[in-house]
Amino acid sequence: MVLILIAPIVSATVLWKMSVDDLARAAESVVRGEVTDVRTDKDQQSGRIYTYNAIQVREWIKGKTPETIVLRQIGGAYDGLEMRIPGTPRLAKGDDVVLFLKSDGQYHFLRGMGQGLFAVTAENGVETAVQKLEGAAVLAPDAAGKQAVQEGQPLKLPLAELKAKIRAALDSSR
Repeated sequence: MVLILIAPIVSATVLWKMSVDDLARAAESVVRGEVTDVRTDKDQQSGRIYTYNAIQVREWIKGKTPETIVLRQIGGAYDGLEMRIPGTPRLAKGDDVVLFLKSDGQYHFLRGMGQGLFAVTAENGVETAVQKLEGAAVLAPDAAGKQAVQEGQPLKLPLAELKAKIRAALDSSR
């Protein structure tokens, strides 16, 4: 008798897979900007740790936001405690990012967690955008068309192509 074991994907976070079209339509705003500050604090009421990323917006692709926004994410390190959630990207001062956002009026939040954040880097002189899934799994159709939990595969494409896909999704939804 042969016993075959298949290791399951180990991740505490499973995201409903969102395409660029899905993200663009669901977001209140889509911006490109630079991280200018990162700070972590503990909410006194809930006891949760949050990271606050100040973003200087350089380009509005959809919607309008202030020139400086604060992206609030659950998790981070505070006073000797650390809380990390798979699917929540970590940012650093100076990061160049494209963000798919929603807002509560005070803070901004990512649509689709890490699916809604693309880091922008230069590769061979071409600006490239890479999704920051940060260890999250996704629920998406498998080869047979059934919904299945799969290892998240970050989308990577030229920045110009990402922006074209966003604009095409917005044009088709009008």
